[in-house]
Amino acid sequence: MRAGQDAAGKADAFGGPLGDGFRDGPGDGLGDARGGGAAAAAAQPQMQPDLPALRRPAACPVEDWLAFLGHRWNALILWHLRGAGPLRHGELAGCLPGIAPKVLSVRLDGLERRGLVERTQLQTFPRGVAYGISDSGLELLQVLDQIDLWSKRHAPQPAWPGWPPAAGQASGRPG
Repeated sequence: MRAGQDAAGKADAFGGPLGDGFRDGPGDGLGDARGGGAAAAAAQPQMQPDLPALRRPAACPVEDWLAFLGHRWNALILWHLRGAGPLRHGELAGCLPGIAPKVLSVRLDGLERRGLVERTQLQTFPRGVAYGISDSGLELLQVLDQIDLWSKRHAPQPAWPGWPPAAGQASGRPG
């Protein structure tokens, strides 16, 4: 058996053995780095990221989530629901200037189908619904918060220092 092959002799496009890409348990190379020692590791398996592999973007869960969250309003809707609690459609639209009611409905439906938002039928007259963030949505927001912090630490530097000029200052732009 050559390096990069599994027991059946099959290898992925990058020379690694075929498999689901997740490793856990003894011999996974993580040792006690997970924290909690061997008892905690045995009680709760940890998943590791997939190794790079050639596949269609539609078959990659990361690509799928990045595309979904890349839609203009999805992350903003989640952030507003976290801060304000359950909101009616009109209340949420008021937090998102420029969003069309139809677009908001479509985005809320997509967030609900993915389990990030919970839709609650209100027992009021006239009938209505309120949207709140689910536990899964809160978990995702923790990841988005980390991306927010990372992006602030690694913000690109302007091509010309001092450009654009602050209000009331002369232009520092060359030329």
